[in-house]
Amino acid sequence: MKSRITLALTSLSLGLSLTACGGTQSAAPTENEAGEAAEAAQSPAAAENAAENPAESADAEDSALAVPGYAVGEIPPIPQIAIPDISLLNSSNDSFTIEAGKTLTSIPGIKVTPAKCDGTSLISSSGTILNGDGSGVSTGKDGSKINNGDGSGVTNDKDATIINNGDGAGTYTGKKNGVNIVNNGDGTGTYNDKQFNVVVNTGGSGTSDDSTTGYKIVLNGDGSGTFHDEKNDIEIVNNGDGNGTYHGHGLEIINHGDGKALITSDAGATTTVDAEPMAKAPTAGSLPPMSAIKPIKSCGTTITLENEVLFDFDKSDLRPAATDTLQKVDQAFSELKAPAAEVYGHTDAKGDDDYNQKLSEDRAASVENKLKELGTTTKLSSKGFGETKPVAANENKDGSDNPSGRQLNRRVEIFVPAF
Repeated sequence: MKSRITLALTSLSLGLSLTACGGTQSAAPTENEAGEAAEAAQSPAAAENAAENPAESADAEDSALAVPGYAVGEIPPIPQIAIPDISLLNSSNDSFTIEAGKTLTSIPGIKVTPAKCDGTSLISSSGTILNGDGSGVSTGKDGSKINNGDGSGVTNDKDATIINNGDGAGTYTGKKNGVNIVNNGDGTGTYNDKQFNVVVNTGGSGTSDDSTTGYKIVLNGDGSGTFHDEKNDIEIVNNGDGNGTYHGHGLEIINHGDGKALITSDAGATTTVDAEPMAKAPTAGSLPPMSAIKPIKSCGTTITLENEVLFDFDKSDLRPAATDTLQKVDQAFSELKAPAAEVYGHTDAKGDDDYNQKLSEDRAASVENKLKELGTTTKLSSKGFGETKPVAANENKDGSDNPSGRQLNRRVEIFVPAF
């Protein structure tokens, strides 16, 4: 780049040539006269410094015409939009978990098995409904969860409301952290919090606005875009075809995209320099899809007690020996830390339907009351099913009685829903 001395010499030479063309005759300046004229265009101190340190003077001049950290005439690139951390959407899938997280070990005298749900009947306790087909609903003082079993669901608690559509799309609305996320599942979406706002569109376009740094970015997806630093009054425009402009640090740079750039300082001085065409602006990237919600694998735990251990024949009053067995049940509750359970009474098919229904209800209530008497902290309820839910055949295929099957059907089940 030309130093001020060279520019002064050139200006002086041009002025003299124009004067000569105008008809006024003048002798061509001597080399000494040109040097004196150039020095006169500068302050005495600057002229003396330039004469003594020509390289240093040129470097200072170059620095004054360059964006800090960049070459003379070079326009900084538009920054990439930083895709925010949207792991809240996927980590929040834990909020949809309704299945039991603990396994109850077997205790002597008590049969413990995973609960079997057939996908048609609802089993509920303390706000939990599990359908056996991977879906379920849980409600409580802290909020609610809906798992549709197909990867979709909704959860709502004191911290956030989350909707998962099961196809990669979903929303997160934070109630405390101020975070709001919309994920369209196709790489596009929006994110905003108290500081940051990002929009990602199709075709690589998007916008970003950071109130803390004052940075605003617009990317059009075709190599063009803009950047604005509000705090430092810096603006970059990239037209996507090699040309663009820069304003900031007391400079305006216009890159023509043809290998040249025009630099204008705030003082009004202009100069043209060699400059590479601007590289295309980046694209906005994409948002990762939201993970589908896992279906509910288990509907809970079943503790099975044989009627003969608990009751005399055709009675609903507990036998004295039943106390020891029910103490083991309470021990199982403590191990599982079960918040709630349901006591179900069942009978065989022998006898009147209504009678069997009433007997099953009374036996279930007797177990519930005894567990409460023993001081269990698990919230209990009871229900009778009569002969409607057999686990074995009451009769053989030839129509004869099946005593062993009826014995299995006469039972009390304690269902601990997944929680």
